[in-house]
Amino acid sequence: MNDGAFRDVAYTPGVGAGKWRPHPNPVPANPPIANPDLARGYLPSATPGWGEVTPFTLLSAAQFWLPGPPALTGEAYARDYNELKSVGGKVSTVRTDEQTQIARFWFEGPGAWNTIARTVATTRRLDVTDSARALALMNLAMADAFIAGFKIRYVYDSWRPVTAIREGDNDGNDATVGDPTWDSHQNTPAVSDYPSTQSAFSGAAAVVLAGVLGSDEADFTFTSGEPFEGISRSFKSFSQASRESADSRVYAGIHSAARARTGSAWVGASDGGRARSTCSPSRSDRGPAGPHPQQSVAPPTRTVSAAAGKDESLDIREPAEPHLRAGVPDGRRLPALLPTTGRPTARTSS
Repeated sequence: MNDGAFRDVAYTPGVGAGKWRPHPNPVPANPPIANPDLARGYLPSATPGWGEVTPFTLLSAAQFWLPGPPALTGEAYARDYNELKSVGGKVSTVRTDEQTQIARFWFEGPGAWNTIARTVATTRRLDVTDSARALALMNLAMADAFIAGFKIRYVYDSWRPVTAIREGDNDGNDATVGDPTWDSHQNTPAVSDYPSTQSAFSGAAAVVLAGVLGSDEADFTFTSGEPFEGISRSFKSFSQASRESADSRVYAGIHSAARARTGSAWVGASDGGRARSTCSPSRSDRGPAGPHPQQSVAPPTRTVSAAAGKDESLDIREPAEPHLRAGVPDGRRLPALLPTTGRPTARTSS
């Protein structure tokens, strides 16, 4: 069976404000890249056909869709633009030492979640069968989050922050001021901006681990791998780790908050819930009910709100569009993997 992983898909970069085109890396590249041509950046778009790959557990790559990113001329776009411009630049007077460490810590990508899963499995003394099942479900969900994320990102095809900020005087928004010399803190992957697949696969991994292990709450410490190996951080829950993973992309200067937070959490949580409910052999150990294996849960097109306190959640209401209503129980609640308010404490993967 051909899953489409090696399918050639034609792609032409867009033109004009808001559209992705090849972009530079910071000088020097961060992390370092030995090949000077690759270090420079301006690479062609990577894997534009990955959204056409056959998913493992999703009915299709488009099963959990997202509304588009904020309009360039709106207040939300200006707020995210200015926030990222100040905290995510190569030179930043507001990014803290801890935020810089967070950006480095999570650069590793999905491998970090395998370290988390192995760490918690060892701490809880899971046997080989249960450990293998947790890792398998989590990786299926993360793989599908990548596929879904790439399907969505090549529809909206949004420019990356380095392009947006260098061309900020041409975006039609009086509240954004361009800086043609601005560089991101870390290298920007050669793919369009929205959504952040780092956030999506982190959301999926967190939901699966919480479901398989029976609770989101878990005390764990783990240490980062290459290329910024040796940084250790501690967490009290899988969702806390997922939120920080999303925030890291803002501190790195490669995703705005709108790209890295709520929308990507929707895809990840939905994908993770489906992987858990589709592949789990029994109901007793799945944790809170996720989407039914045959339901297509539509994106939150009317309201997305955060409940106060420890049980913060996404409140998913029935979408406005009639064709999206099928299979969406009114008031379905999914874990809030990323905050919807306040300052963000935020590879081809990203």
